[in-house]
Amino acid sequence: MRRLDRGIISHYNGTMSVKDTRGYLGVYGSVALPKSWCESCHAFSFVKEGRGQCCGAIVTGKSERWKRESLASGIRKVPGKLYQQAQLDRQANRCFYCLRQFGDLMRWRKKLRTLIVHWDHLVPFVYLQTNPLENFVAACQICNGIKHSKVFQTVQEARQYVLVQRDFAT
Repeated sequence: MRRLDRGIISHYNGTMSVKDTRGYLGVYGSVALPKSWCESCHAFSFVKEGRGQCCGAIVTGKSERWKRESLASGIRKVPGKLYQQAQLDRQANRCFYCLRQFGDLMRWRKKLRTLIVHWDHLVPFVYLQTNPLENFVAACQICNGIKHSKVFQTVQEARQYVLVQRDFAT
């Protein structure tokens, strides 16, 4: 564990308890997102534009406390060969976003390109700073570049964004 992580964990252990329901900033890798306790749902949820994302309850106040939600490895990796092959089989050797076959030719920005596999973190690495296998999808280099480090509520929203941007830039 890196020195920074040890300091964060001891800070967390020293100031927050399991029964504490005060709001805080959840630290995911290098990103801090506000979270608050929802009395209706009896759980913590993210806060966006002053509303809890669980049920839409209004959240007041601003928290200055924080809690590390995921430890950062800090090293971007790709999945192992066995997982890669299994994922390509699940995706029928197609891009997760545009559904085009890897190896096909496509005209992109006035050039003919062969679609190659890039391993994309569905939830961007910059947020998690870890590499869980279930977060990897096979994407073509074009879609992966368009999605980059953007976060979406749903997979459908991500696919729609990427396809619109592809059509716009073609």
